[in-house]
Amino acid sequence: MNDKTRESLSNLKSKYPIDILEEGKIIKFKIKGIDEIFRASDSGNEVIISTDKWHEHFGEGNSYQDIVLFFDDLFSGRIAVVIKYRGSMAVAHSIQKFDKDGKVEMIISWSGNIISPFWRKKSYKKLDYIFNSQQLASGNGITAVSDS
Repeated sequence: MNDKTRESLSNLKSKYPIDILEEGKIIKFKIKGIDEIFRASDSGNEVIISTDKWHEHFGEGNSYQDIVLFFDDLFSGRIAVVIKYRGSMAVAHSIQKFDKDGKVEMIISWSGNIISPFWRKKSYKKLDYIFNSQQLASGNGITAVSDS
């Protein structure tokens, strides 16, 4: 695990109530109140934050503060993770940024399978990570993850 990844998670831990468990080259961490387990790993000069449903790359030139800003935007609803399904199989995901009216302003990143069951019905699921700032102040964590 490189110093950038450790520094990123240390800074994230100073802002959010998380528990960090290091396992080999991957650091797993849990945010209080969120069911998902997050992972942080590195590849070359980039840090990769992931769950079982999505991942995001923070490349060379990005500071550890970019990861904290990412989580700030995710928990505030300014960005969201949208999973694309073909049938019941998740085949892609995107990180989308929203304007003040809740409309998609831009797609920040997109990742998908090279081969997917294109003949199956296409559907999308937005993962909402709701954050209540009062809970951060009281140390009770993040409220919930809900699938919309």
